[in-house]
Amino acid sequence: MKREVFKFLSGFLAGAGLVHANIGFGIASGMFNQPHYLGHTWSAASLWIGAAVYLVAGVVFGVLGWRVASQRHHM
Repeated sequence: MKREVFKFLSGFLAGAGLVHANIGFGIASGMFNQPHYLGHTWSAASLWIGAAVYLVAGVVFGVLGWRVASQRHHM
């Protein structure tokens, strides 16, 4: 894939991770009820785990998107 795609995915996954972390915080503090989705009740811990997975994947894509291409010196 091109570097721009990795950069886009990095930002998208970082944003999704932050949203999951904020909703998990809202559930843990009592601002929101636990959501029912796909026949399952999701706790704050499951949203925090999802946030961690999204953020780690975002960092991996960020490294792939912003790494400096190695240059070989020809003599």
